[in-house]
Amino acid sequence: MVDATVLYIVLSILLFSLILNLMLTLNVMRTLRRLPIADALPLTPTPQTELPPVLATLLVSGEVTSFNAGEQPAVLVFLSSRCPKCQEKKAEVEALLPLATAAEVHLWLVSSETAWRTRRFLSSAVLQQHAVLISQENYKLLNPRQISPFYLFIDHDARVQAGGTLGDENWQSFCEQMMEIQQSAGALN
Repeated sequence: MVDATVLYIVLSILLFSLILNLMLTLNVMRTLRRLPIADALPLTPTPQTELPPVLATLLVSGEVTSFNAGEQPAVLVFLSSRCPKCQEKKAEVEALLPLATAAEVHLWLVSSETAWRTRRFLSSAVLQQHAVLISQENYKLLNPRQISPFYLFIDHDARVQAGGTLGDENWQSFCEQMMEIQQSAGALN
């Protein structure tokens, strides 16, 4: 049989190897976080620049449209089926849809995922009516860091006005403006 001393030595070596492996893994992770790769990409396309020509396919009808048609201001909302926070934001976005329509602002839900995955994620028919699919390449043009939930505000001249994550100061200001428009319309009736 194996002597207890030999067993303790083998277990000590294994424990030492495990600790060393854990320390090296954590060190590699810390080093990767410090790399400037993620910070090198801008959060949004440069404000006041014209939106690059991006063709999008409407999820429901399959028609092709463009965000930079220049007819109305637009809000592009980037949601992902793999994002738990996006799941929470769907109700907020759905509540804004009729308000944005009343304010003559296009609100598009932008996805680079497959149509079936987008339909499953946007279970509401109302959300699906405003969903568009774009290529991964165009998605990266509009949302360089591929963040979600994310938005871009586009003016009627197809120029980027602002962008950020849903819930930030600009997004809250947009939501407040939509509520004010609804209250103004309610006061007129």
